[in-house]
Amino acid sequence: MLNYIKKIAPLETFLGFVIIVLSGVFLYWASSVVKVTSATNDSYYKVSFQNSSGLQVGADVKINGVKVGSVLSKELDPETYMAYVKFSVPSKYKVPVDSRVKIASESLLGSSNLIIEIGKSEFYLGDSDVVEGEITPSLEDVIGNFIFSMNNGSKK
Repeated sequence: MLNYIKKIAPLETFLGFVIIVLSGVFLYWASSVVKVTSATNDSYYKVSFQNSSGLQVGADVKINGVKVGSVLSKELDPETYMAYVKFSVPSKYKVPVDSRVKIASESLLGSSNLIIEIGKSEFYLGDSDVVEGEITPSLEDVIGNFIFSMNNGSKK
């Protein structure tokens, strides 16, 4: 039994060393892939919509086609039934108070994003300010309205 342990001990030590090295390599890789940013560098805003369908938590927030933030949460106000979308933008980007925020789809089958059209005001939104949002009609809505109007026109 003692000879068996003497033969196995170096193998177990080697395997333990290999596992520790592989764990270190994995942690290094994971830390380089996942970009952890400090929450203090972001400004948080809310935008209200009558309908926020198609917009998912984690969706991109874009200014001029460039991703600058992400959608953090969606909630429904129980009194007004307005959908409130909380999103983050790095503090280095100042958002004027007259900016327009809307939900738009990148393509026919693409996911919806939150688009900020920067305004011209000299006054900027403060952290946790609420903006009234706009919804651009999706291609499905436009086609549906077109078909609906054709059906109503043919019944006359």
